[in-house]
Amino acid sequence: MTCAEAIADILATHGPPTIFGYPGAHTVKLHAAIARHPRLSHVLVRHEQGAAFAADGYARVSGGPGVFLTTAGPGATNAVTAVTESFTNSVPTVHLCCLVDRPFVGKTLGAWHEADIEAIFRPVTKWNATARDSEEALRLVLRALQEATTGRPRPTQVCIPRDLLHEPAVLPEVVDTPPRRAPEARQVDEAARLIAESQRPVIIAGGGAVRAAKQIRSLARLVQVGVATTCMGKGVFPDDDPLSLGACFSNAGATALGEADLCLAIGCRFTQIATRNWSTRIPGDLIHIDVDPSVIDMHYPARVGIEADTGETLRCLLSELADARQPDRRAWVARVAELRKTDRRASGDEIELCRLLRAAIPRETLVVGDVASLVYRMFVHFDAYEPASFLYPAGYIAMGYGLPAAVGAQLARPDAPVVCIAGDGSFSMSMMELATVAQNAIPVKIVLLNNDCLGSIAHFAGEDRPDLEQVVALRNPDFVSLAEAHRLPARRTGVDRCRELSEQLTWLQRQEGPALLQVNCPSPR
Repeated sequence: MTCAEAIADILATHGPPTIFGYPGAHTVKLHAAIARHPRLSHVLVRHEQGAAFAADGYARVSGGPGVFLTTAGPGATNAVTAVTESFTNSVPTVHLCCLVDRPFVGKTLGAWHEADIEAIFRPVTKWNATARDSEEALRLVLRALQEATTGRPRPTQVCIPRDLLHEPAVLPEVVDTPPRRAPEARQVDEAARLIAESQRPVIIAGGGAVRAAKQIRSLARLVQVGVATTCMGKGVFPDDDPLSLGACFSNAGATALGEADLCLAIGCRFTQIATRNWSTRIPGDLIHIDVDPSVIDMHYPARVGIEADTGETLRCLLSELADARQPDRRAWVARVAELRKTDRRASGDEIELCRLLRAAIPRETLVVGDVASLVYRMFVHFDAYEPASFLYPAGYIAMGYGLPAAVGAQLARPDAPVVCIAGDGSFSMSMMELATVAQNAIPVKIVLLNNDCLGSIAHFAGEDRPDLEQVVALRNPDFVSLAEAHRLPARRTGVDRCRELSEQLTWLQRQEGPALLQVNCPSPR
């Protein structure tokens, strides 16, 4: 067994069955081993950034690692932006990068594709390393899969010199995955006491709460607590539940937090967006649960900071609170409902479009949003019902995320409908992945919002907009013809024709394979 074949076997046994990538001369042996393996499939993307974004979407939906493969040099560095997005959002991706041969690694001798890839990626990976021999390469791949998904999930990377792939190798012994970190009993007791004594509690559920959604729902109904979510946590608690406050940065969420006497923050780090530039008031009785101790007390001091797995901690809390006497919180529950209704009474063209999309898209759909002004609105005005059902590049906010991440999401959940919603600017940064969708018949549905403008930038420009016309105006291709050139069904409609738009969205959902609907929107003035 060669090192390349052994790596493929490790991926098939301990990783996901789908690998994303783009080949180069340095990856040929590993790509061939993956292609021959009966339990692996390889998805050829059209840009390495697309491979890393697809791995991100796959990981968020599957809950396991998303794996992608690139060649050395530019193949690897093309993925830096996407890896940084995954790092910022705590998404477990694994990057396998085939380097130049060992005699050239780190020597700057002029070998083609030569670069210090490990150093370039070190700031945006949880862990990365370069193999020095074939046995070490296998151990590092195993460790990368484990490191990505234990503790705080984040990207990992293994750099493998090309000449190692030919060498013989023996599969190493597998090291057991460390158990999930349990909370300290005294901290659980103190948190349970504070919750039981509170009159107006609020939960904030972040990305670290996605795998603890069942426990959060049970806790919310037991305690009768309002629940707000961050961008990464959207869907952890159903947006149509009577206890839902929607986004924590919505008017309802921010107001409720301002009135609350206790906040239970679960798997969140109080980012700039989540806290309205850190202006949101958080109660002094803050219970902060996170597997990463560095985020506790980062922005708001915690009365009780619990460094532990969120699911394990919530199970312990539920056990403690099951028989505890709770105060009458009916007035607070009514206040939560009132605040949420106020948000739902908001109006505006983009808000109405959010509601139209929600009505047209089946409840079980996985929605992948790219950077666009409408998608910002969707955090508040588009309901999500299940964890990991609304994906967005929430931390780094990298344009071009939508389409390749939707590919990953669809392959992770082939049974679920997937819709990508993107603006013309962000879609243009990854529209080459239409070829990936077409070649692999991946049934992603694309809603492309076209206003021939970088709309968000035009909005931020304010009084400078007249001077920035040549900067924000887009001369777009005919996106419908572009989709049809890839043999995809495509149509166009206008945002101002509500009945027609609704009919076209129904048409989009009825397509068996991939399809595109271009929605023409007025350019911002």
